[in-house]
Formats: sequence, C-alpha cells, structure tokens
Amino acid sequence: MSTSNRRKFIATASLASLSVAGVKGMSTSTDNPIHKGEEMLDLTDFPVIDHHHHEYSLDAMKSPDPARFTSMFYHGERNDGYKADGPSGMSKALNTHIANTGVVLATVSELSRLFGCADNLETVVAERYRRIMADAAGYTKMLYSKAKIEAIVLDDREGTPPLIPTKIYRLVPNDKIFKECLKTCDNIETFRKTFITKIEEKLSDKEYIAVKSHVGEQTGLDVEELSFSAYQAAYQSARLGDVEAWKKIYRLSFIDLTHYCCEKGVPIHIHTGTTGDMRSVLPINQTLDPLLLAPYLKRPELRRLKIVLLHGGHPWVQHAALMAYNFPNVYLDLSWMFPWNVLGLKNLFHDVLTIAPVSKIFYGGGCHSGPETAYMGATVLKKVVGDVLSELVKDQFLTFGQANEIAHMILHKNAETYYNL
Repeated sequence: MSTSNRRKFIATASLASLSVAGVKGMSTSTDNPIHKGEEMLDLTDFPVIDHHHHEYSLDAMKSPDPARFTSMFYHGERNDGYKADGPSGMSKALNTHIANTGVVLATVSELSRLFGCADNLETVVAERYRRIMADAAGYTKMLYSKAKIEAIVLDDREGTPPLIPTKIYRLVPNDKIFKECLKTCDNIETFRKTFITKIEEKLSDKEYIAVKSHVGEQTGLDVEELSFSAYQAAYQSARLGDVEAWKKIYRLSFIDLTHYCCEKGVPIHIHTGTTGDMRSVLPINQTLDPLLLAPYLKRPELRRLKIVLLHGGHPWVQHAALMAYNFPNVYLDLSWMFPWNVLGLKNLFHDVLTIAPVSKIFYGGGCHSGPETAYMGATVLKKVVGDVLSELVKDQFLTFGQANEIAHMILHKNAETYYNL
C-alpha cells in the first residue's frame, strides 16, 4: 500500500470510530476550517493520565553507575554466560548492547536537553545522580510536572509510594491474592469463596479501580474451562507446587474473577504481548497474542465483561487493535510501547489508529525502577501523537479541532470517562 493510500485508510478508520463514538464537542470542517500554520499540534501542556505505572524506590535510584540506569529499560535475558560487570548484574558486553537500544539512546537525548549537558550516557547519568542525591523528591516532582502527569494507575503495591508526586489510583493485585488463598485454603470450595471475598474487599477501597491479571504469562490466553471434578483433582497438587495443576487452579480463579467482575462492572487489566519479556516458560506464540482471548470473550454471559489489554499486545499490535474493534467491551492500553518502542512508534501508532476506535485507547508508560520512564513515556507520547495527528490534519483527513480532541482523549479523557474519575 502506498503512503498516500495508507494515510487515507488510517483517516477513514479513525473518522469512522469517532462517528460511532459520538464524541462530544467534535468540530466539523465547516465549524473549524484548517488555517495555514495551524496544522501542527502542540501537546506540551496537555494533561496526562498514566494508565499503567509501577512503583520505584529511592534505593534503586541511588546509583551513579550507567549500566544500573540503562538496565531499568531492559526486560530480556540477563545471563549471557559471562562474568557480571558492575551493579547491573550483567556482563560488560550486554551492558554495551543495552546502552545502544533505541529507548536508551532516546532517553539520553531527551535528558541531555532537559539537564543542559552533553549528550552521552555517562554525563547524563552523572547529572541525574547529582540531582537525586541533592533532592530526590524535588527531582521526581520536576519530571512529573514538566510532563504534566496528573494521575497514575498504579500496578498493585500497598501504602503510599513516597516519591510519586501525583494522584494515585490502584489495581487489585490478583496474583498476590491467588497465592495467599492457595496457601491458606485447604480445599477448593474454601479457596474459591475466599479468593472472591478478598478481591471484593480490595475493591471496597475507592482507590482501586480495576483488577490486574497475568493469566497470559501464567497459563496462556487460550482460556479453557474444565469440569469441576478436574479442578478438585488438581487442587492439592497445585498447593504442593505441581506446575500443571497450579495452572489449572489459576485458570479457575481467572474464570471466577471474570464472572464476578462482569456482574459488578469492574474492569480487568490483562497483560498481552511480550511486555518486553521473552523469558516466559511457556511458548510465547501460544500465550500472549491477544487474539487467543477471543473464544473465551465470545461467551454470551461475558458480553458485559470489561477487559483492558495492556501493552498494546506488542508485537501483535494489530491483533490487539482488532480485539478492541471487534469486542464492544475490550479496550486497548499502549503502555510499554511508550517509550520502549520510541524509534518506531509512529508506525505502531498508525496501526492502532487504523483499526481501534480512538475512544478506546489509553496511554500508559509502564514506569518502573525510576521516574525517568514515566517522564519519557509522556514526552514521547506527546511528540508521536502530535506528529501523527498533525500529518492527518495537513492531509485534510482530520480537522484541527478533531485532532485536538483525539489527543485529549488518548492523553487523559478516555481514562477519565472509563473509570468515572
């Protein structure tokens, strides 16, 4: 497909999505004509809700070692058979390779401009370390303030993270509750009741707005329901650590969770795609492709189940977008894609816009280990979304008013509407 035809196809799909969604306040070309010089969107001051965020600690940030800094952007295998070199726990060769990944190179570029220092890893990390040691809370607040991150959805964790300087909403930690119940409940009937009771108790706290599940990593996304007698037979073996029995009981808990959340109208966030980690003990092509969820979600009793596919299903981005298009209650979160796939994000974002309704897209940064990932995610988001939408305005497939509204939707409005924030 030529570039011109590809743009037309993207624009047609995007406009169709907006028409179906009935977005409030959307301008028409008659109401808001495009003026020369107005086509470029500047999203710098747009507020952001980071839909998928992890906690980090000051201890993890207090390292002047460049390899320790770059390792927070790496999810792959860390043992290449050679001696570890420094606090990252990885070899010198692997540290070098990680320092040359796109996300690290882009982060060094961005932080060098922010800090006003030379654009090399060593200088940037040294300046970061100086700022953290002088005032870690102030440094973190500066990053979130500059990126306009006004709220985050925090993946599990309890208590108030000391360094996150913004409004916090939370996900119920399904896996933690599952493991606790499996350990303490001596029969399957008690396990099932206790599991749902503990989920319900967490959700009674209004900070918790959804439940997080790792069903893909733990058992695969091709969810299959067994007979109750099969679960009974597996339960005690699962408690003793039998892997296959454990998977069966985890899937049973997921099935119970989906029915409960469907009844209560509670969204479930599900890891899809590689999430940067190919170390799963399961065959990756059988476990985390979001299309594998389709047969289970087609069940009539689950039509109202609210599902959010995390990480854009990367590298199956089109599959994840297709799920959001085909299932009315499936939404798409783009965390980990921002900022990890920064050098190719425009193409990936085009793929998402081609298929998924823009009213069903959430931004997330997948932040962990340090605040720079949150800052970079939001900064990259604004550049990529702004550039792609501006291109569509320039080609007259969207008006400036439509593009402006779409940007607000993805950056914060969709999350506000979905969770009634």
